[in-house]
Amino acid sequence: MPSDVLLIHPPYWDPYGPPASTAALLGHLRANSIPAAQIDLNQRHFAQQYDSLVHSALADLSDPEAFRTRVPHEHKVVLRAHEHSPGLLEKHGISEADLTMDNHRRAIARWDIDRLNVLDAIVHYGYFVRQDPSIGAVLEDKAAVGDKAWQPLKRLFLADVAQRVQQEDPVVVGFSILGEQQLAATVALSLWLREAGYDGLVVWGGSDIRYTHEKAAMPGSWWRGLPDFLCLGEGESAILGLARRGRSAREAMGAGWRQAITVSRNPRDDAFIGGLIPQPLQRALLPVKRYEKVNTLAQYDFDGFDLHDGYLMPWPIVPYQGSRGCHWGICAFCDHEEGYRLHYRPKGAAQVVDHMEDLRDRFGVTHLQFVDEAIEPQWMEDLNTEIERRQLGGVFRWSNYSKIAKEVDYHYLRRSYANGCRLILFGVESFQQRLLNVVKKGIRRKDIFNSLRDTHRAGIRSWVWLISGLPTATPADVRADIADLRSLADVVDAVSVGRYRISANSDIYREADKFGIVSYDLEHPMDLTFQHNGALVQPEELAAVYHDEYYPTAIGMSVSHNRYLLFAEALKQEQHGGSPPAGARRASPAPVGPAGGPATAQAARQAALGNI
Repeated sequence: MPSDVLLIHPPYWDPYGPPASTAALLGHLRANSIPAAQIDLNQRHFAQQYDSLVHSALADLSDPEAFRTRVPHEHKVVLRAHEHSPGLLEKHGISEADLTMDNHRRAIARWDIDRLNVLDAIVHYGYFVRQDPSIGAVLEDKAAVGDKAWQPLKRLFLADVAQRVQQEDPVVVGFSILGEQQLAATVALSLWLREAGYDGLVVWGGSDIRYTHEKAAMPGSWWRGLPDFLCLGEGESAILGLARRGRSAREAMGAGWRQAITVSRNPRDDAFIGGLIPQPLQRALLPVKRYEKVNTLAQYDFDGFDLHDGYLMPWPIVPYQGSRGCHWGICAFCDHEEGYRLHYRPKGAAQVVDHMEDLRDRFGVTHLQFVDEAIEPQWMEDLNTEIERRQLGGVFRWSNYSKIAKEVDYHYLRRSYANGCRLILFGVESFQQRLLNVVKKGIRRKDIFNSLRDTHRAGIRSWVWLISGLPTATPADVRADIADLRSLADVVDAVSVGRYRISANSDIYREADKFGIVSYDLEHPMDLTFQHNGALVQPEELAAVYHDEYYPTAIGMSVSHNRYLLFAEALKQEQHGGSPPAGARRASPAPVGPAGGPATAQAARQAALGNI
């Protein structure tokens, strides 16, 4: 069936499961009678390149000099090899025959998590870290898109996109950019689309579009003219309005209709479409955005995705939002746009369970990731009640993000476990009450320990997010956080910690002096000087504690650095005897070596394959 809108999810993104972004848009468009389709080029590109990316990774892992100079510290931790040693695969009980995508998927269902972590490190290194320089170079040099490294994706584009666009001639082709590593591929794909003769509307949207807009304004961004619009913020109404207007213009005008599509910045005008940034992209003024009424949005539609066989997870797991915005919304460090985080809009429990049942009936999916900013405790209680009312306890399995709260206790968690929760990712940030108060986190120190211990006791895996060096933190504060984290080694399954980075979109930036900040540089956002009790805290002091003590502790405590593998581990343990009793032995974390220097922070951002 011809489509008015074709949605594309570009490489390079998480290959374990499908994206939520295009699925949400597709469902909304179809519910409003707009023919639409989607293509996950990330999944298809990854699957086609699996063998070559593994081969390139093994080449570096087997070469002493490449291992020493190219392989990031976190990968070495997972591989349990801080120095090069021959027979790395054999050491972990892995053969080269295991390194096919089909065998990798089977291994996730059968192997222990230590070996799966090794596979994850190899694949992640090959797909993200060991990219040919010409991939990133395309953002500054148009000629780079002709390099050999781009040819596999171009062949895929010609086979999967160009022919479809030629046959269906959609009014809009939309690209969903969820992370900055996808921008180069989006640029190349948009260029090839125009070169293939497509004369419809090209729109770039997604959660990383603010970065894209900033990048487009920089000198040397030759590609800024490729999209007709950027879509900032929530995109359902924007893409729907653009599709309707484009279709009407094409039917009325024929050739040249695209140039007649303009949008107004005035919400009272008929030509207004919230969130769209038109050309020229260099303009600094951002548009008025629309915040969707979530209870009116359609179900996510994963039609067109190879859910059961196309991704690394052997059991399909799909992302889903039960709310938008944040139920707390005032953390001073948060860099989410203020209007979004302060507009908390939950879906009703009945609507969510309706959608869960639809996913099961239409797509055979019973595993979900709730990707809300944080699940409100009362919302989860309502969800549990609705699941129990429909007698669906035990049918679904899910993971979710959560804020620490006194309500997140053993009774609450055990009830959630019974209904399907298997992994919770907690935003803790710090264990020190003074720092929690400074950044308006709204949690109590004692509740952190209670919630984490009760989570373990209830049989649910936990992942903890921490920030090292929050404003006014001293080296002593950071070391106290390290000691508190170590005290939870028997109950926490994974830890992510990063240095605090000031953001221009946060309350701390807007009122830096109130947070003890003496100096900062947005070009180097971790280089902040604080003042606490009349004494200056230099960034070098905090960096040293982070690199030498905090980061090694966090990665050394983690059973896995990939949330999908941690979720899979919970599923497998359940299949082999149910939830673990309190104090049960967990898989062993990797041993820790020296963390290295500042490059470690970059390695941490690159290496978290399951957290992109």
